[in-house]
Amino acid sequence: MTDTGKATIYIRSILNEIGILQKQPTEIQADNTGAIALANAQQPTRHTRHIDIKQMVILQWTAEDIIKYDPSRTDINPADSITKPLGSTKFYKQNDILMG
Repeated sequence: MTDTGKATIYIRSILNEIGILQKQPTEIQADNTGAIALANAQQPTRHTRHIDIKQMVILQWTAEDIIKYDPSRTDINPADSITKPLGSTKFYKQNDILMG
């Protein structure tokens, strides 16, 4: 999620340079509810002490309303077909989404 956030910050800076101001936070969908909860917590907890400090920049981005992490529904998440084992019904449904 940090790499996606970095890419988002970069794209937002380019848009800002050409005069397209971003008034709302950029929404990023993720399917890891634990990571979303951590990102939206806006402060580290005693359970997050094992996470590398460079990953904590997500807390700053969400606190400043630059990025907003939202959960994505697994039934319409096209990445599931290439990252998780799916049954044939879900596989073909996701394949249709990917292939158009």
